[in-house]
Amino acid sequence: MNYKKLNKLILASLIAAMICASALLIHLPVPGGNGYLNISDAFCILAGILLGPVYGGIAAALGSSICDLALGYAFYIPATAVIKGVVAVIAFFTAKKLGKRRYISYVIASICAEAVMPPLYFLYEYFALGYKLSALGNLGFNYLQGAVSALLAVLILAALGKAKLIEKLNPDKN
Repeated sequence: MNYKKLNKLILASLIAAMICASALLIHLPVPGGNGYLNISDAFCILAGILLGPVYGGIAAALGSSICDLALGYAFYIPATAVIKGVVAVIAFFTAKKLGKRRYISYVIASICAEAVMPPLYFLYEYFALGYKLSALGNLGFNYLQGAVSALLAVLILAALGKAKLIEKLNPDKN
């Protein structure tokens, strides 16, 4: 295994751990027992932007799924793995497309990535879990989680940019 791949794998593992740890440390159960609010999506966005669609998507899927298992929400794992992976992939491609204006691209990438999360969870809850219209109750909580996570992701990325760490953390540029 070459240095670049090893570096990417190590960073993906660290970000997956940050995703899981952030949700384990800060999570608020949603009324009715259908999920929980957390800030881990901020690190899913970070995973996508720093690691790209494959490693970032896998880190986001694994970190979030492990947390669902640890907190007793195993019935969400199939959706979480796909949705959080998609969040990371959308963040990557949006930021890449808008790349020249770094901070604006982070804001837009974070918003676009988090915009897909609530409707995807709604579809999973409605069809796969059979919550039907009660799935609408979670929609607002998921939008709140997405908004807070998008803001946090932008703040983290801005801090990493100011410290000139984004290029150093990006395994493809080393």
